[in-house]
Amino acid sequence: HKVRGCMLCEAAAATIGRHALGASPSRLRAVADGMQAMIRNGAPAPADWQELAAFTPVQEIKSRHECVLLPFEALSQALDRASRGHDT
Repeated sequence: HKVRGCMLCEAAAATIGRHALGASPSRLRAVADGMQAMIRNGAPAPADWQELAAFTPVQEIKSRHECVLLPFEALSQALDRASRGHDT
């Protein structure tokens, strides 16, 4: 993957890069949904991606929510495209 973003965006993308290989699409979607819940609603980090708990302080800074969530949104979009058989 290639990331052009702030440090939070890059860190979130790097975490996805470490965990995504070999993960099922359903698990990746669950993590993306869990990250939304964690950042926006204070839910705990996804259990098997505990390093995402490092983003907990971002919950209090709404202007930075999108920085952390953008890579997860891109992941979800990529999964959607893949499930439809598109390669772009």
